[in-house]
Order: sequence, then C-alpha cells, then structure tokens
Amino acid sequence: MLNNSLFFINEKPIMKYSYIFLFIFPFLLCCNKPKSITSQFSNSSKLYTDNTLAIEEVYIKMPQIYNLTDSTLIITALTINHSSDKYLIYIASKKTGKIIKRLGAEGRGPEEMISVSNISTLNNEILFYDSVGRKILHYNFSNDSVYFQTIVSQKKFFLINLYLINDNKFISSGVFGKNMYIYGNIITGKGLYYLEYPFLPDVSKEKQKDLTLARHYAYIGGMIKHPDFPKFIYYSGLAEYLQIIELNRDTLKEVMHLSFAPPIGKVVYNVDAYVWATNSQLAHACFIRGTASNKYIYLLYSGKPIKENDFIKSKYIFIFDWDGKAIKILELDKEVYSICVDEEDHEIYAYTTNDKTLKNEILHYTL
Repeated sequence: MLNNSLFFINEKPIMKYSYIFLFIFPFLLCCNKPKSITSQFSNSSKLYTDNTLAIEEVYIKMPQIYNLTDSTLIITALTINHSSDKYLIYIASKKTGKIIKRLGAEGRGPEEMISVSNISTLNNEILFYDSVGRKILHYNFSNDSVYFQTIVSQKKFFLINLYLINDNKFISSGVFGKNMYIYGNIITGKGLYYLEYPFLPDVSKEKQKDLTLARHYAYIGGMIKHPDFPKFIYYSGLAEYLQIIELNRDTLKEVMHLSFAPPIGKVVYNVDAYVWATNSQLAHACFIRGTASNKYIYLLYSGKPIKENDFIKSKYIFIFDWDGKAIKILELDKEVYSICVDEEDHEIYAYTTNDKTLKNEILHYTL
C-alpha cells in the first residue's frame, strides 16, 4: 500500500520556470483561522512512540516514507541534492532501519531521476513517478528488476501526481489550463481534462475564468490513490480544501469536497500570466503529506506559520474515510516529516530527524 503523496508550491511563482520552483519551495502553504476543518472532528487521541530506528547509513532531507511489506519500508528523497549518497529511493528494514537496496540514482540521464513525486503499485510493480524528469521507474520487487518509462505530455502542461490505472491509462493532477486533472493515454500523452480548481478568495466570479493559473497555485496540493480502486483524494496545502474524485464509467467525477480556510495571498502578474503569491507573513502550513489504506485517509496537518523554520514538520494526523467523513485527529508525541500506515490500520510508521543528534529516525506507533 504505497499511497503517500507530496505537493510542491512556490511563494513567488514564475510562469516559464514554475516546474523548477515547485521543488525549491515545496511547502509554502497557507490557511487562515476564522473557520477551520478541525470543527469537523469530534474524536481525538494521543499516540506514543513504541520503537525508534536510527537510519545510520544515509542522511535524507525532507524524506517521504511508504509501507512496502511486513518487513520493509520505502524511503524517498524529494529531489536531487536531498540525499547524502546521491540516490532518491531506499528500501529499509522495519526491524533494524538498515538500507537493503538503493534505486533511482540522481541525474538527468535516461536511467536517472530528478524527483520522486509519488509512488503507486500496478501489476506487482512499484512505480516511482518523476514529475520533473517526466518518467516512471518501474521496480519489480519479486525479481529485483528495474526499467524506466518516459511520459509523453504537452510541454505547456505539468503532470504533478501521476498514477497508472492500467498499462495504457493514467490519471494525474496538475496544470491543465482551467482544469485540475487529466485522464489520458500513457503512450500518446493525450486525454480529457476534468474539474476546475476552486475560486480564489476576494475575486469576482467574472474574473475567475481569467485567473486559471493563479487558482492552480493557490490550491496546489497532493493526490493520493485508494489502494485498490481508481478513487483519489486531493488535498491542498495552501488552504483547508479536500476533494475526493473517482473514475466512473471512464469519466472522472467528484464524489465530494470540503472547503474551509481559504488561501492567504494575492493575485500578481508575473512574466506573462497572472499567478498567486502567498503572504509569507500571515500564511500557515496546512496539509503537508498524506497516506491511505482501504478504509481511511491519513493527512499530516501542520498549522504552523510558514515563516517558522519547522513548519514542514507536524505531530497531527487528520483521519477521514473514503466518503470524506472526519473520523479522528491523532496527536503524535513527536513531530515528523512523513507517515505511512499498514494495510490493516494497525500501525503507523513516521520519519523524522532527531533534534539533538540530527540523525534520521523511523518511529513506530501502534493504533
């Protein structure tokens, strides 16, 4: 169950080079306080670490963690220069923290990677999507084989979180004019576009249609796939906005959405388009990472001002079911960068950096 996703955002977006800046400022997110998504929750509880594993062999900046098997985890670095030994993907033991295998060497070559945007599974393979390099690394865990697949897409569009539905079809969130999603053919890169980004605050309805790129930047976020079905949750980092969609009869449709605190910022004209600039003095980080099981969605929520250095870490996990119902808020005993959950919703693994030793650690929690 490899459903963890990361979003990227840029406080001062530049139209022509936005795909680069998406990785320079990956967590410039915001929300405001008058109305909060926390009002949807009636239950909460605290969790305490029952085991800690030190990752001694490599230092990873802004890591992501995924559940692989009963005995192994996947750890990924966000992008190049975020790992001390120049790989982006690591398979580690749950018992010892020891690195078992390295994949995805850093670089721009045909068999190298620039980023790891999200991970999914298909036909007994683990798929690592590189949104900047526009490729997928296919890894077969059973026979230890690897191959790369180049993604064809229109240059003006940017596929942020891409999931293969089968050998030919894919779904991705991203920048598609006024639309949030594409459902297309992986061979040709062509497809149909669905659903618009939410409206910007304090902007008239008439002007919204001319601000499609600004709406994208204001509500940019991550997308997580249900482990077994073509159903997804989109979570915004710039606002308290969640949307559940599903593929039904070969068409992408919204199941539901929740909208609370809007993004804080303003529309500005930059280079050749209107974009959104986050107010770094007032903005707060909202949803920063996510993972999912068959029953539930787990979203790591920050709530910290982005002007603080540690806003990309949090100890609060918001749990929803796949109908969008708020289930519970979990409070961990330590702040973490990333989380994953086992298939039975019995265990949570979290990745953090020890403030005293500055070493990466995997924390284990029992639900």
